[in-house]
Amino acid sequence: MNRSIRRGLFAFFVITVSLLSSSWFFFPVMTVTVSGTRFLKPKEVARMSGVLPGNPWLWVSNARAGALHDNPWVAQARIVKIFPGRIEIKIVERTPLAAYKRSDGSLVVLSFDGLELPGAALPALMLEGFDALALPEALKVAGLAKQLGAVRLRFTPQGFLMRVGDAQIWSDSYASLLKYGGSVKMLAMKQAGKRVNVYPWGVSVQ
Repeated sequence: MNRSIRRGLFAFFVITVSLLSSSWFFFPVMTVTVSGTRFLKPKEVARMSGVLPGNPWLWVSNARAGALHDNPWVAQARIVKIFPGRIEIKIVERTPLAAYKRSDGSLVVLSFDGLELPGAALPALMLEGFDALALPEALKVAGLAKQLGAVRLRFTPQGFLMRVGDAQIWSDSYASLLKYGGSVKMLAMKQAGKRVNVYPWGVSVQ
């Protein structure tokens, strides 16, 4: 390697180190604000994002916030840089849908897209039964059951059974329940202690 190339590489190294040093000392993060959190704490979000006061402002990016994007509570996260030295972290958290009882009896809380939410308070709706998580339409059924005010939803090979108030509602599929959802809720309110069956062709009360 000749002398001119060595000089060029040395100059490049010096310039790079100078820029990195200046980014640390002359462009630090001065303020960090976090919005959109209900379960997660703002300080925890800032820590997961790697954005802390005093860190280099120029180095902050969404790509560096891997721990934040990997958190099951975080549905969306966006880091906004505002010159000079200001960072805004905008979070959209997942919402608990229902509690699910595993075959071993343990309880987990699921979001609307099926992720387990550690530390969540138990929702009103409880899922039970035939391997509920393996059913493709289970989460859609659970979301509709929550809208109907159900507190318990049990899956079986033949369909699913939910309790709404003092009434029970059985249906063979999500499509049937969606089709007659409005009338089913009214019947459940009027038919306390009875069972409402929902079929593709209509609704019956026992």
